[in-house]
Amino acid sequence: MTDVPRASVILIQRGKHLENQIKTIGLITLGCDKNRVDSEYIITRLASAYQFSGDIEKVDMLIINTCSFIKKSRIEAHEILEEYLNIKCYRPNLKIVVCGCMVESDLEELESYTEIDGFIGINHYKKIKDLIDRIFAGERIIKVKGKSTLYYAKDRRITTPYHYAYLKIADGCDNFCTFCRIPYIRGRYRSQTIETLEKEAKSLVKYGARELILVAQDITKYGIDIYGKKSLVKLLQRLSKIDKLQWIRLLYAYPENIDDKLIKEITSNPKICKYIDIPMQHISDPVLMKMNRKSRSDKIEALVQKLHDNNISIRSTFMLGFPGETDNDFAKLVHFLEDYKLENVGFFTFSKERNTVAENFEETVSEKEKERRLKIVSLLQSNISKNNNKKYKGQVLDVIVDGITDDSTYFVGRTQFQTPDVDGVTYFTADEELSMGDIVKVKITSTLDYDIKGVKV
Repeated sequence: MTDVPRASVILIQRGKHLENQIKTIGLITLGCDKNRVDSEYIITRLASAYQFSGDIEKVDMLIINTCSFIKKSRIEAHEILEEYLNIKCYRPNLKIVVCGCMVESDLEELESYTEIDGFIGINHYKKIKDLIDRIFAGERIIKVKGKSTLYYAKDRRITTPYHYAYLKIADGCDNFCTFCRIPYIRGRYRSQTIETLEKEAKSLVKYGARELILVAQDITKYGIDIYGKKSLVKLLQRLSKIDKLQWIRLLYAYPENIDDKLIKEITSNPKICKYIDIPMQHISDPVLMKMNRKSRSDKIEALVQKLHDNNISIRSTFMLGFPGETDNDFAKLVHFLEDYKLENVGFFTFSKERNTVAENFEETVSEKEKERRLKIVSLLQSNISKNNNKKYKGQVLDVIVDGITDDSTYFVGRTQFQTPDVDGVTYFTADEELSMGDIVKVKITSTLDYDIKGVKV
């Protein structure tokens, strides 16, 4: 299974009069869950003056929140831009605004689209209402300069189904992997305070969230910058005290910072999903060293074994075709996948990114060979996932209800080892009405490649 950028169109109906006329805005989010949270902050800051719609024919302005993590992300952004700029040909009054990571990293490239009405950098969301007002008034905004900052919005408008929400606990990154642009786009690592996150979490739960998904570029470094030590466990303990919050899910943890204290908290705290997302990127030491990754194969393998011994499900991501990756390096990755049988894995191929150290590395793996390796590990992981799922047959698992299938045959939900949008789902039947966000017991009766099926008991 490969990881690809996802686009989400936000639909929300709120607004007040602005100069006796309500303007309508559409918002498209590209890329990761951290970008989604930024979009939700944008909505919150604009919702007092504007209304939002998912119908392009009804909007006066379209905001596109871009991602530039890898080449595929930028290609998708350009495709989206060209699609909607074509609409502007017959709707010249439609305003189009671009924000997000591409504004920080590729502004000169974006400025070639002269029809775009404004570019807003990621450090200016606090001022976004003023900037949008000015664009509606006819001003063309080019990205303004500003230092890295953090955002907090009271009563945040979420774009996920109401029963789960993402909680961004930090922004930026200090790891400086040689292939990655994030530190140059998002700045250095900056944690939100525990008090701020607790307040935001309580607000999300108040409006229906039963599952909070913690995200950051590296959640395991949480608190080092403001408390002088890793404080993720302390944050988890505080969040766990929130009434009606039932699940806390952990995404994007770097392997070298996962210690026994965190593992103990995951296993002993009933509100924390027995699941963790660890972007390992590779398993061969020469490749890890060239990537400027801190972990090495022996420590990664020991960590994976320890997590599995504690019944913690693992999701990870691996890069293929990094400069210098030999046949032997690739073979080590294949053997690792075969030996350790991770529950959920995504793959992507290396692409040179501007302003990274790896931009100057000599490419040693052809595009054709990258795709060949991608197909090999994708097929391998598909079989591993299929076999992993078989162990759940006959078990009774907790499942959170996400909805129903189009034909109303099955309820659709997720177990603790299934993250929205990126992992499989659980289909099940029940002889009673259920609501989104309900957590029910489901006996697993059959399995598919990535999904499982069962019946409520």
